[in-house]
Amino acid sequence: MALKLAIVGRPNVGKSTLFNRLAGKKLAIVDDRPGVTRDRRFASGSLGDMNLSLVDTAGFEDVDDDTLEARMRRQTELAIDEADVCLFLIDAREGVTPLDQVFAEILRRRDKPVLIGANKAEGKQGEPGIAEAWTLGFGEPIPISGEHGEGMADLYAALDSISVEWEWEDKKIRLVDTAGLRRKARIHEKLEQLSVADSIRTIVYAEVVLLVMDATHPFEVQDLQLADLVEREGRALVFVLAKWDLVEDQAETLKTFKEHAERMLPQVRGAPVVALSAETGFNLDKLMPAVVRTHNNWSTKVKTRDLNDWLQLAMQRHAPPSVNGKRIKPKYMAQTKARPPTFVLFSSRADQMPEQYRRYLVNSLRESFDLPGVPIRITIKSGANPYADADGDKRPMGSGTKRGPREKPKKLGVSENAKEAKQLRVKKAGKAKRMAKEAATDAAVAKPVIRSRTQKPGRAK
Repeated sequence: MALKLAIVGRPNVGKSTLFNRLAGKKLAIVDDRPGVTRDRRFASGSLGDMNLSLVDTAGFEDVDDDTLEARMRRQTELAIDEADVCLFLIDAREGVTPLDQVFAEILRRRDKPVLIGANKAEGKQGEPGIAEAWTLGFGEPIPISGEHGEGMADLYAALDSISVEWEWEDKKIRLVDTAGLRRKARIHEKLEQLSVADSIRTIVYAEVVLLVMDATHPFEVQDLQLADLVEREGRALVFVLAKWDLVEDQAETLKTFKEHAERMLPQVRGAPVVALSAETGFNLDKLMPAVVRTHNNWSTKVKTRDLNDWLQLAMQRHAPPSVNGKRIKPKYMAQTKARPPTFVLFSSRADQMPEQYRRYLVNSLRESFDLPGVPIRITIKSGANPYADADGDKRPMGSGTKRGPREKPKKLGVSENAKEAKQLRVKKAGKAKRMAKEAATDAAVAKPVIRSRTQKPGRAK
């Protein structure tokens, strides 16, 4: 299906020249005088391996409603409404004009994907205009020359990674479509090389990545490499099996896919799998719920107390190994960040912790706290509980004032023991004196009371 691209902008910025280049033939009249194009023109074109449905528009002008220019403006607005993407051209040599700013405001209200193209950018004369184009608010300008064909590779990369924003169940979603990645041996042309780099850059800045695979040929080498890249970048992952309508034994295919995913990609164990068909619409309603669940898992924060309770159970089920006859002793764990969930484990002999046991902890953590399909990071550090206070009471973050077990007293030397014993004797002697003084005071107060109670009636005191 061809991408419908509307080329828009004020008069005489080179729209028709670019239209002819993308169409591969001279269909639109080109002249330096503004207003030559008075109606929309349509043509099929291509850029690299991308099919385009092109729309050339009249120059946008701010005029009265009852003029010919106003009718031309309405034709331009109609082209914007019908397009998938708008390519907004400015003249890089002239820079941003007030009419460009008016047009930019209209495009923002239309809620369409917009790319900003700085045309006539050959040589250094267009550099100031390219810098000014940032002020229009449509992202990075694409320097191009419709007349000489410069910048077409950059235009291809931008068109092949279009983002769309919408709301799904009161949640704001931004969807970025990227180019399909081929094997490196097939990546020869500059257009494809830029497309690959753009797709990888998109993964780095994404939160949830939908890895779309052909259901009839899933898990090719490129798919595994992409899944591994997603995990290394710390992004959440959802597998999408497309063209599901072409699969004959769907139950067996889905079962085999999940088994292969568990074996070949254990680092993203449990990632959701959505088998769908864009052609028939089958299972499309299951895609966004899977995305939202995975995003919530990716943003999980675990309470420190729950985390340390889990750590004790995990150690009971599978005790840490011994190194040179001395057992490694994990002592305390805390979460340092989410997105992805990242934890720090304090342990004795941290540098000797086997990778196998660390993987065991990751898998157990994923299973216990229901974190399928998200990368989990565990950093192991030497030391005891870093949140123990000075008198030895261990109080993990979030545990309030509840006191934990006291540490064993330190073993002191001979001189330190003698000094401590003397201080204790002085302390006890002082306490004995205070108690004796208090007893004497109490007796003096009680004595007259006792005497008054034993006096006979009628006798004076």
